Amino acid sequence: MASVRADLGGDVRAESSSPERAKGLLLEKAEKWTADGDDLKRATYQLCLMRAAGEEDRGPVVAGVKWSLLTMDWVSKGKHAAEWRKAAEHVYVQRLARNPGLAAVVPCTLPGTAPGQTEGLPLEISVLDAGLSKDSGALSGRLLSALVRKTHELLGCQDSLAVPESLTPEK
Repeated sequence: MASVRADLGGDVRAESSSPERAKGLLLEKAEKWTADGDDLKRATYQLCLMRAAGEEDRGPVVAGVKWSLLTMDWVSKGKHAAEWRKAAEHVYVQRLARNPGLAAVVPCTLPGTAPGQTEGLPLEISVLDAGLSKDSGALSGRLLSALVRKTHELLGCQDSLAVPESLTPEK
């Protein structure tokens, strides 16, 4: 966070949602999910938003989490896997297509969920970094990495996950 504040110019307006609220909503969705009854509705829960104070024309830095519409096979096998870089075992990252930023997809096995939940309903964590300076790709990668670890832990995912210190789509 200190690095993000420094990149934004020190005087930062920050807003955050309740992690416990996001956790409850994500867990509820996972508990109701079934492969046959998947409604493909995925809400993104904003974890935090940071903006340089007094610079409303400069984009914010926004972190969010959702259950991905992609499957672990989609990001790891076949023709679409080329869009995702394997950053570590079961950790896939790519640059966002429509907004400046990064996204990671990781498994999150939860107890008491339907068979196939791990594969069919992985976590997707994103960092929209329009507000950061052009040379701050490494900062975005470090922020994404920390968010992946914290979210995985917050939800109580049973998967063992070794997340590198920085997640970037470059090899």
